Amino acid sequence: MRNFLLYSLLLLVPQLVLAQQPVARPATAPAKKTEPQPAAETSESTPPQTVEVLPAEPVVRVITGNVQSQSGKPLAGVTVSLRQDERESSITNSAGMFILKTTHQAPVLHVSYAGYSELEVTPPVSGPLIVEMAAIDKYSKQLKKQVKSARKAWEKP
Repeated sequence: MRNFLLYSLLLLVPQLVLAQQPVARPATAPAKKTEPQPAAETSESTPPQTVEVLPAEPVVRVITGNVQSQSGKPLAGVTVSLRQDERESSITNSAGMFILKTTHQAPVLHVSYAGYSELEVTPPVSGPLIVEMAAIDKYSKQLKKQVKSARKAWEKP
């Protein structure tokens, strides 16, 4: 009988200790704003009711697309950024595709690439965006002139 009591104590003591430990609870939500509601005119003794107003969480929108030249060839290395926030940007891969995440409701994309004219486009609500970039006329001549004038400025004593 003594062994039975000792054995049952050994089984019960850890369960009692575990029951006294605090239980881990999930993190609480951020503070909620409350706005008082007007009290009903029927009774003055009832306190005004409050309605919880939760802050709206921003919706993350994923914009995908393809950037190509006028001849239909994909352009790799094109910078695609948000006009509203230049920190949110992406660069196209070798297939000319990009993915950009934003929380803006009406984003405007700024698309730029060396040798091509810059564009600002509004992406569709759903589906991929296809951007055709036009090459700048006589870009190589303009670039040569700039390089030549820069070299002259550098070589001047």
